[in-house]
Amino acid sequence: MPGGGRLTIETRNSRLDEEFALRHRPTIPGEYVMLIVSDTGSGMDAQTQAHIFEPFFTTKEQGRGQASGSRRSTVS
Repeated sequence: MPGGGRLTIETRNSRLDEEFALRHRPTIPGEYVMLIVSDTGSGMDAQTQAHIFEPFFTTKEQGRGQASGSRRSTVS
C-alpha cells in the first residue's frame, strides 16, 4: 500500500451447514477455518483488479523484488 494503510489477517472457525452446502456446490457441510484478509488502502484500479488471481502478478517495476519468490493467490 504505497499510500499507507493497515493490512488485517484474521482466522476463525466456521461451520458450514447442509443449507449452505446446497447453495454453494460442491461444498461439503462441516467444520472449516475461515481466512479473512482486509486492508484500509486506497484500492485498486480496474486494470490491476483484472490480474489479482494470477499467481505471480505484481505492480512493482521490472527488476524490483517480490519479497517472496513463491506465493499463492488463493487458499484451497
